[in-house]
Amino acid sequence: SAKGNKPEVWTELMQSKKLPYMAMLRNIRNMLVTGVPEAVHNLVCERIQDYNAVINSKLFPFRFFSAYEAIKIDLAELRERKLNPAKAIEEAKAHVPQRAVRGRGMRGRGMRGRQMAFRPERPKKVIIPDELPTEKTIENYHKALDNAVKIATAHNIKPIKGNTVVFSDTSGSMSCPVSGAGKVSESARCCMDIGILMSLMLKQACEKCEFFVFSSPGVDGKCYMPITNFNKEDLLSNVNLIETAAQALGGGTDFPFEFWLDAINTKKQIDLFVIFSDMMISEGHNDIGGSGDMTVTSIIREYREKVNPKMIYVAVDLRGYSLKVPVAEDEKTDLNILKCGYSDTILRFISERQVSCLLYTSDAADEGLGVDLGGRRIIKNKS
Repeated sequence: SAKGNKPEVWTELMQSKKLPYMAMLRNIRNMLVTGVPEAVHNLVCERIQDYNAVINSKLFPFRFFSAYEAIKIDLAELRERKLNPAKAIEEAKAHVPQRAVRGRGMRGRGMRGRQMAFRPERPKKVIIPDELPTEKTIENYHKALDNAVKIATAHNIKPIKGNTVVFSDTSGSMSCPVSGAGKVSESARCCMDIGILMSLMLKQACEKCEFFVFSSPGVDGKCYMPITNFNKEDLLSNVNLIETAAQALGGGTDFPFEFWLDAINTKKQIDLFVIFSDMMISEGHNDIGGSGDMTVTSIIREYREKVNPKMIYVAVDLRGYSLKVPVAEDEKTDLNILKCGYSDTILRFISERQVSCLLYTSDAADEGLGVDLGGRRIIKNKS
């Protein structure tokens, strides 16, 4: 706030209804740390999950993940700060970080071989809360944010019929930032976070959906594992739980060929297959090889020939590597979709998958759908 980060300022803004919805989300942590009254926290929670407020905000589910991460506050530390404010201030002064600066005569030259100078930065201002939030306060925020995510997901994503299978990459390289990370919350900038969040939201929007994480083979010899045990009432908290569970897998990136072979042998019906990764795991774009002559292209083609010829394959390259990879002429089919980079509206695009697409330009949106695809347009095939 322009009037300062003070509890009385946040209280006045909330009670007078002058704080915009997005600004409110961004400042939940400030309200907790400065110590607004519990009545104000209740007002914030009510507004966060208000159906009309969520819809009118036009925010996509990922925006709420930022607020969810921001309220991870050490209440014991906050309590200690309130009980011993002088000690907290002295500790802050004692741990002022140093900043490297150019020495005299070094302007315009490299610093190799020269002595670097360091200057202390300004000490962080220590905020002493007026009132301490409780565990119940944090729990109420968790519930409110999760309800808001469910509303945003239901409003922005059309229900997806049929049998859907979603795979999300949890390999080591997925800790890299997504392409277009500036549009994502400050806390959810890595590909793994976004891939898992997208998968969970897709699962919620689908009529029938199986969710897997994949990497390289773990102790059981498989490179993938199903995600079945998660908190259906608290969607956002599942991200960390799933990432922890996925540590049982290896750190590489193997395409789940074994899953497809089993699907072919058992005639498993799949209408929509979606895979989130940071590499070029896409039919016709990157033929990662399996055993023998098996490739991504060949295994998907075999599935369509033997089980479901209308199965739609969507590969989302969150890092954006695949943008520079040409599409093979014989793989230009309405059933293969490659999305490069990240956009809030990718889930809406997947749910409206009836649009046939393959080629890319650098336009800002698909005019036909009115969907922002993060600076890249999907071109409809001409019939």
